[in-house]
Amino acid sequence: MFQIKRWRHGANLPHTVRFPDELCESLAQIAQDNDVSFNSLVIQCCNYAIRNIDNTDKEEE
Repeated sequence: MFQIKRWRHGANLPHTVRFPDELCESLAQIAQDNDVSFNSLVIQCCNYAIRNIDNTDKEEE
């Protein structure tokens, strides 16, 4: 299960990501509710998704 953590991470590379309005609003609210930065939450969500990706239906090229 995904758990939001308050943590500091090392140096990051700047990168622009465009979010749909509703997703951005949801992430911002979750970050605020958990007293973490938006950036930290997005990084944690991405790391969780990568660790838990399901490749069972991946089409072979």
